[in-house]
Amino acid sequence: MFFHLHGPLAPESPLFVGREEELVRIERWLRRGDAVGAVLGGRQNGKTSVLLRARERARPWQPVAFVDFQAVAGTDPAACARHLAEQIADQLGGALAAAPPLPGGAGGLQAFLRAAASAAQAPRIGLFLDELGALPEETRRWLGSALRASFNLRLVHRELGRWTFVLAGGIELCDMAVHRNSPLRNVLDEIYLGDLSEAEVAALLAAAAAPGLPASGAAELCAWTAGQPYLTQALAEEAARSGSLAAAAAALLRAETHNLPHVFHTIDREGLEPIFRRIVAGEPVPFTRLDDDIARLELIGVLRDEAGLCRPRNALYAAAARHCYGLSAPELELSPEQARAPARERQGSVVRGGAAGGGAAAEASMTFPRSLVEALCGRRLIPFVGAGVAMAVRRASDGSSLFPSWPALLAAAAVRLGEEGRHKDAALVNALLSLDAPRLLEAAAEAKRALGPTWNRFLVEQLSPDARDVQPSSLELARLVWGLGSQLVITTNYDAVLRWACPDPANLREWIIETPSGLVELLQGALGRPTVWHLHGTIHHVDEIILTPDGYTTLYPSKGPTVEVRYRAALESLRTQIAGRTLLFVGVSLEDRVFGDQLRWVSEAFRGTAGPHFALVRREDRKAFEQRAAELPVEVVEFEAFGEPLHARLRALAAAAGGGRGAG
Repeated sequence: MFFHLHGPLAPESPLFVGREEELVRIERWLRRGDAVGAVLGGRQNGKTSVLLRARERARPWQPVAFVDFQAVAGTDPAACARHLAEQIADQLGGALAAAPPLPGGAGGLQAFLRAAASAAQAPRIGLFLDELGALPEETRRWLGSALRASFNLRLVHRELGRWTFVLAGGIELCDMAVHRNSPLRNVLDEIYLGDLSEAEVAALLAAAAAPGLPASGAAELCAWTAGQPYLTQALAEEAARSGSLAAAAAALLRAETHNLPHVFHTIDREGLEPIFRRIVAGEPVPFTRLDDDIARLELIGVLRDEAGLCRPRNALYAAAARHCYGLSAPELELSPEQARAPARERQGSVVRGGAAGGGAAAEASMTFPRSLVEALCGRRLIPFVGAGVAMAVRRASDGSSLFPSWPALLAAAAVRLGEEGRHKDAALVNALLSLDAPRLLEAAAEAKRALGPTWNRFLVEQLSPDARDVQPSSLELARLVWGLGSQLVITTNYDAVLRWACPDPANLREWIIETPSGLVELLQGALGRPTVWHLHGTIHHVDEIILTPDGYTTLYPSKGPTVEVRYRAALESLRTQIAGRTLLFVGVSLEDRVFGDQLRWVSEAFRGTAGPHFALVRREDRKAFEQRAAELPVEVVEFEAFGEPLHARLRALAAAAGGGRGAG
């Protein structure tokens, strides 16, 4: 009997079963080069084994370099570029007419890829990238941007079109490739690596020659593991020793250390315990990869789609989660030693802290700063809505996001430039977006300049979708903003989402940057109707929106508070609200430096007595947000995850105010 529980399978291993459809897809990528490929899946699901098998099958007709980044774990972009080039030169040396010079830094990678492709003696070459989780997030995003730029420029530099890039990974690929804002998102073709079928599990058992299992072993194994490759082999090996699958499953929950602890640690680190707890408890959570939390749980490997609903991937993960979260009676018991140990001190097993939600812990998680509740009750709270509220809105037709993020909008502008034949301008916009600290305003300025009269039409196409295609339930976040009771909502968004969600749309007023009579009412505290102040304009007046540097200078001073600006009344009114009211930022990242300067200026002018202001921030984003807002008078109000956890936080805030209404 032999099973393979450590590392990838050798390409010729008899334990490699199934995956034919996936191998055919990868072969198509290699032959066509019309997309960046991604093999996605949870821990120990066979991603590396699939890449190695695909590489071996392609060997007779296409050279492929396989690069594992574990050897340069934690490296920066420059060292990553050099390692990548060294591996390509070493593995493809026989297929290159001459060895290209290695890049001197991160910026030289594309030149190296062009030179290697020019020297290749085969029509096409492939590059497989694995163990990307060994790289820091900043390096992964740089690499994703570099690959995206190389793919985009294949029509400009024809030699780049000879490359096929294929990535393998799970949760580590979210920011690099999977999320809507990821640099590779628009050019990616994904394979989500599923579980083995019962017939494939039977073939695996036959190849392993496991005599200790009963004839029905494949079906019973699948009942526990659903065909997850590693867990299937680990459980089969333990069952062959103990003679019982139930006893083997109990033993894995007690002592398995290669999969279960890592999986649940990742869930905890990513802040996904609340949503996974609900799924394990049997709540009907819809399955959609458009929800970042659901997409991440799938990539961790603990989730599956069952008739449109999220379910734990297999019985082992479900039993382990029940133990972890204290949910109902678990299917398998803890050992006496584990049961006696305090939850947070349990080591060496999958069990860790976390009782069922509710009670004092749940109550504590819903508390708010006193000054925030008092501002809401005292009619001094004004919601300030950012792009996150618009990006929560979905299309009824296909469930996709109705609006792009700012980076995605500019990436689309680069695509449009390419379609207009302005390839150098497209490359410049992409380059500005690909920097470690993307220069969004500069990218917008270049896109606007290069598109010329097409720019406004492009913006309308992107930001003014058909209202009939709105998924009504996806307006819930915007409705909850109105539910805080403020007659005024300020937004830097250009869209109509707040109008669609307004409970009294017939009486809604919308101010476009500067509406003098309305601003007078605001300063006098006399607002009597729901009002949206579009601080940067609306797409319905596209000529006046503030999106590029030339627009920003019409509202915000470019050098100091004494610089003359076009919308002086709007600027002074904004500063007055910042000084005398409390802002609650919803869906705002505060990456907008020039707006942040106004917060900082008001705080300094009033010697720190302005505000206080608050921002709803997802737990996993808190550190990054606090770094951006380090010098701003903004306090964080944390929530667990987008979607229902954020909605619950807003409902709790409204309830905490005891029905008090906001700014009038």
